Amino acid sequence: MTFLDRFSRTVRGRSRTVSRPLAVVGVVALALTPLAATAQAGAAETRAAQPAAPATVILFSGDATFHVGGHTWLVSVLASDGFTGLGASTTHEFDSWGFLSVPSSDLKVNASTGAATFSAHSSLAPVAFAKLRFTPTSRHKASCSSGSETDFNGRSTGSITLVASSTVKFKSARVTFTGGSVSVDHGCVQAAGNACIAGSWNLGANSPTVFGNTPGLPTRQKYTVDVIKSVNLKAPKNANVTFDVVGTASKPVFASKAKRLSVKASGVVKGSAVIVATHAPSVTNSHCTLNHKRYAAHDVTYFLAKYSSPAGGEFHTRSLIGGLIKVSRRGSGSFDIMTFKAG
Repeated sequence: MTFLDRFSRTVRGRSRTVSRPLAVVGVVALALTPLAATAQAGAAETRAAQPAAPATVILFSGDATFHVGGHTWLVSVLASDGFTGLGASTTHEFDSWGFLSVPSSDLKVNASTGAATFSAHSSLAPVAFAKLRFTPTSRHKASCSSGSETDFNGRSTGSITLVASSTVKFKSARVTFTGGSVSVDHGCVQAAGNACIAGSWNLGANSPTVFGNTPGLPTRQKYTVDVIKSVNLKAPKNANVTFDVVGTASKPVFASKAKRLSVKASGVVKGSAVIVATHAPSVTNSHCTLNHKRYAAHDVTYFLAKYSSPAGGEFHTRSLIGGLIKVSRRGSGSFDIMTFKAG
């Protein structure tokens, strides 16, 4: 799964995100920074043709393959006004670097044609450098109930450097990315219905944290667990790195009377915990679709809960770039239980 797939997973009903490359760094940053800037056009007449309302412009480079440290990695770049994110992912690890103080002039997009360039100059130094050119090959209009959005697919080429750690470095003076895109969004409200997604659980109020999914989807589920650690970088200003290691979890067990959820993981991520709700849940009802079928979704969310892990059984893993990551044995958490009914 590419980091764009992970980045673009929707969230349900509250400000909870599913961790994907740049999800922790990128989704939060994109939500908090002035992303909705005027689309930058490549010609004066294109700029003049833009509507008065600002547009959200996002360049996604696509994925470039690197073989480093005995692993195959996919490296990607995402850029918007004032924000740049780089992702590096391998079999079970999805790491991301977020930069919040990037000059708007680094990204130039022709909103009419989709052609774009991104030149980071020194704004990502000393961690990264990127100089990219995006060439669109196709375009389509998104289905919006209001507003509009034009999406361009194409190919990105250029040069990139990412100093992931003292021992892991990605560098190429001539690299080609696959699956690139540019999105020009003028307040599009998607016309499509909500997709049905599983409930989730999460532990830890501060980094590092851990979360997974809960049963309930009307289809066969795979249970995963993510251990996440975020670190502020010394330089450049307003930059951080997030290490996200994904493992396999057992099916969580929910005791409804005790309002208790038991979770466990083994493999690249190990550990277990019992999460107990401390307050009454929030209950919401909605409709969603899955495999072209419509469902009524019932969501019982325990925002306030406490968890504990057995001695020596706290969730832990080892990141290929970030090293050993351990989650606290005790703390606060939350979880929700989803049920679905056809119709």
